[in-house]
Amino acid sequence: MFLKPYLPEGLTKAGFSDEGEPIDMEVVENVRQFIRTYYKPIKSINYDYGSYYIKHQIQREIGYYVSNGEAIAAFCLEGYKHLPYRKNAYFNVKVSIIKPWRNNRRGYV
Repeated sequence: MFLKPYLPEGLTKAGFSDEGEPIDMEVVENVRQFIRTYYKPIKSINYDYGSYYIKHQIQREIGYYVSNGEAIAAFCLEGYKHLPYRKNAYFNVKVSIIKPWRNNRRGYV
C-alpha cells in the first residue's frame, strides 16, 4: 500500500504547476507528522477527496496555512500513492480517517 517515499517533480506551493513558489519543507515535515497520526492508507486511490480538500482539513486542524503542494509533498514523502489531476492529486487514503480528528486535536506547529 505504500510506495518508496519521494518528492514528485514539478511540485510547487500551487501543486503540480509551473507557476508558484517552492514548497516549504518545514511545513511539509509538520504535515507529515499529522498524516502519520490521523491518516491510514488503503489499497486503491480514493477519488472522493482530493489534495485541495484534504489540505483545507489539515490547515484548519493545525492552525496555519498549508499549501496544496505542501500537502501533496507530505503524502508522497509518507509513501502514499498519488494520482495527479491538474494541479491537485488523489491519494490512497482512508476516508473515515479524514473526519474523526475533530475531538482529538494536538498542537502541531
